Amino acid sequence: MLKISGWKKWTAVLALCMLMISLICIQAYGEESCEDEAEPTGEEAEYYEYIPEDLPDSEELFDGFAMRLLYGRSDQATYGVLARERLSEKSKKIYDVIKEGVIDLARGERSSAVLIVNAAESGCGTFSDYSYEELWLVLDALQHDCPYEMYMYRGCRARISSQRISVSIMIAAIYRPSNYDDDSPTIDTSKARATVNAANNAQAIVNMYASYSDYNKLAAYKDKICSLVEYDHYAADNDLYDTDIRAWTLINAFDGDPSTNIVCKGYAVAFQYLCDLSDFTGNVECYSALGDVYFYDGSDGYHQWNIVRINGISYFADITACDSYGSGRDREVFMSGGSGSAGTNYRISTSTYIYDDGTKSMWGTGPDSVLTLSATAYNPSSPPTPTPTPIYEISVGSYNVSISAGSSIKLSFSAPASGEYRFYSTGDYDTRCYLYDENMEQLAYNDDSGEGNNFNIYHRLTAGQKVYIVLNFFNSDTSGSFTLTVEAPAAPTPTPTPTPTPTPTPTPTPTPAPIYDITVGSYDVSISAGSSIKLLFSAPASGEYRFYSTGDYDTRCYLYDENMEQLAYNDDDGDGYNFSISYSLSAGQKVYLILSFYNSNTSGTFGLIAEAPTTPTPTPTPEPIYDIAVGSYDVSISAGSSIKLSFSRLQAVNTAFIPRVIMIPAVTSMTRIWSSWPIMMTAEKEIISISITD
Repeated sequence: MLKISGWKKWTAVLALCMLMISLICIQAYGEESCEDEAEPTGEEAEYYEYIPEDLPDSEELFDGFAMRLLYGRSDQATYGVLARERLSEKSKKIYDVIKEGVIDLARGERSSAVLIVNAAESGCGTFSDYSYEELWLVLDALQHDCPYEMYMYRGCRARISSQRISVSIMIAAIYRPSNYDDDSPTIDTSKARATVNAANNAQAIVNMYASYSDYNKLAAYKDKICSLVEYDHYAADNDLYDTDIRAWTLINAFDGDPSTNIVCKGYAVAFQYLCDLSDFTGNVECYSALGDVYFYDGSDGYHQWNIVRINGISYFADITACDSYGSGRDREVFMSGGSGSAGTNYRISTSTYIYDDGTKSMWGTGPDSVLTLSATAYNPSSPPTPTPTPIYEISVGSYNVSISAGSSIKLSFSAPASGEYRFYSTGDYDTRCYLYDENMEQLAYNDDSGEGNNFNIYHRLTAGQKVYIVLNFFNSDTSGSFTLTVEAPAAPTPTPTPTPTPTPTPTPTPTPAPIYDITVGSYDVSISAGSSIKLLFSAPASGEYRFYSTGDYDTRCYLYDENMEQLAYNDDDGDGYNFSISYSLSAGQKVYLILSFYNSNTSGTFGLIAEAPTTPTPTPTPEPIYDIAVGSYDVSISAGSSIKLSFSRLQAVNTAFIPRVIMIPAVTSMTRIWSSWPIMMTAEKEIISISITD
């Protein structure tokens, strides 16, 4: 029979109900009208607020944003799109529009933090079916993909109407202008513009002196910095680091604003920055050093200066002192030598400089250390001939290495075959290792991943590739001997043999083949002590795959692309000490998995699982709801179906009501229902269902 349920007390007359229903719309997420309207402003607007938890520090993000601008990546505003790819197609379009506005905010190219997404212009059609929850996912995706550009972001207020979305970015306090208004948020563009200007102006200085000789280039950089700024005594004397951090950065040196100045750190990092951007004809390197200084005038304090190393010989350069000494005397503290030692102190001109423990720990204090200065000043007309540091050639095997305090040793290694090599130390000392290519570009560094405080580095090399290994102790005052071991790639023993079942559990067998194909499923993997296994996986479909191990061992996994560029690494995110990596792959994408035990002396068998992406739950098609008033209606319902109606709740006053329904005993193509009640109504909604039962 036809059944009507869920109806409560209603009052109305037919004419009044029809009139009111034509004027009332369902209010959801702040929408105020069924018709498209101009965006309300001020008190008329209804916004929803979203403040994510655990937002990262705003100034740290800005520092990262500034470094990307300063070190040659100012043309790149996006550093990832992984989170974007997980959004719906409509959300991706909204993401792109908001992202463009965020980038302009970050670079100081716009001040208004109110970002508008128009449905027509963005290609979204309409936002009538778009929710705030979906919009918050867009903001979260932007924060994931572009964290540095979102340095000002502290949450947002948003309003969705059918034809446009308005997002008001809440600006971090430090980036707000003095006239900041919560209802119309803006950003202080001066900080971002100063960074952009600094990057451009610094590059212009480097271009200006590009044809100069190495020494004249360095001297020109020193003179240029001293002409652009003065020492900021007020910031230093009042310890304004927390409120005026730019005095400690290179931005104030190059921002083009004569009213901004710097302290000693600003001088040092500005000089090093120009050197970092430069191409020198010789072997020129610039470093920064920290420590205590006792000046000629009796003053003292914590200080930062530079060391310029030319052909392996270090010279002193204090750009701050150059500015205070003035022209003529600045040569006393620029490209000068020193008397003393890195482990104690250096006498430079009439001042005494003492490296702090962190600087000495970083570079050591031995005769070959960066911190060990030349006894004489650099002579541009007769530069000294450097004494080459001995380089010892080694091959696969173990070596006894002795190093004196503050020194290091440089070794040369050529890979006999392609594969992943392991370099590690054994002994009772805290050792560290730097791995460089033939151009002395750093490939890897480690100091504590081995047993105890020993270093341990895995790195893939091609046959014949030459690398340099630089070894020293973590503490510069340590001397002693330890064992260096270079292990060749181990020939993997297991070969997964899939079974015809959906979840294969192959038993690995020895084989000379270096790479083994796997698919989605489960595998038993056996690895001997100090060895590893390389597997090739091709994604059957796009989505997020999970690779993880099971068992009682401490396992680890490296994930590489086809070019052996590392995509991910993990060793402990699974159960116990098992690895677990989740990574999004496109259909047909090939990746390599390199598996090993965390401890090189472990051998055994564990389970490897490659899980396919879960099938997303389909989005249900919303059931239509029809507005009705008091009166009579023809309702057609097919067998086993139902219909939803929306009716304004009407309340009876001092009277009772009796709904009356004509019951039809069988399903028909047309059924008539009717009811009547006295007159009173409210604007609330009531959902009723009409369904067929036996």
